[in-house]
Amino acid sequence: MAALAAIGTNKEKGRSKPDRVFRHSLIGLLALSTALAARPDQAALLPDGLLLRGIDGQVAFDTEVQGWFFESRTVLADGRTTLPKGVKLQLLPSSAFDSLQIDLAQRTRSDYRLWARTTQYEGKNYLFVHHYLPLGPLEPTQSSELGGESPRNRTHVPVDNLGIPIAIEQRRAAKKRVERPSVASAKARKPNTLMLDRVGYLVQRQGHLTFTLDGLGLQLQTRQLSLLPCRLLTRMQKEQRASLTPVHFRIAGLITEYQGHDYLMVQRATQVHDYGNFGR
Repeated sequence: MAALAAIGTNKEKGRSKPDRVFRHSLIGLLALSTALAARPDQAALLPDGLLLRGIDGQVAFDTEVQGWFFESRTVLADGRTTLPKGVKLQLLPSSAFDSLQIDLAQRTRSDYRLWARTTQYEGKNYLFVHHYLPLGPLEPTQSSELGGESPRNRTHVPVDNLGIPIAIEQRRAAKKRVERPSVASAKARKPNTLMLDRVGYLVQRQGHLTFTLDGLGLQLQTRQLSLLPCRLLTRMQKEQRASLTPVHFRIAGLITEYQGHDYLMVQRATQVHDYGNFGR
């Protein structure tokens, strides 16, 4: 054993100094990368495109960042990543969220159940709402005509005509109920439309990233759609930054309308090589 140790020591001494420096530097880089990968301060993110079904929470506007957020009252998870209760995710423009805002203006509470899809962009999660249901007690918000006092402020006294225990009746009265959206909000909702196999390029306009449709040399009126943040958009921006000329993409996505403007959620994008054949 002593002979083997001596041989190992002789091998280490026999190496040149640059080899030893390179070996120690490589070990240091590997240790640093492992430490960075295991940092606890990195935010956990749900995967892009995860469908969340029937999550309860509160919708509110954040004046500091000038955006709408959903504070979840349930745990959000996909099997590998778990976000705790109380996490706040920013809501993206969509026709369903436009309808939700109209409904929200008619209520005194901002509790909702959402069906939404997550997106991932620049280290943050976003929610794209597909459907919603308001949560809250079925009671009027205006004061009654007889006493001038709102039913919310009155003391509820259960009637035990059917022999139901008073404690159970009180819990039933206080339980949240799911309401249907109002008629006004239902009429305001516009259906989303699909865009398939359209060619265009990215354009930065007034601080917003848009997708401009290309007529491919034809005299067609161009259409610009505001892009919603997602992981696929990150890849498109990376490909555009690596090119000196505008990159053409053939995309498929979902078009949604929010407050009179069209937005595009890209679901598939492939780079189109024009070889100088497209009109400028």
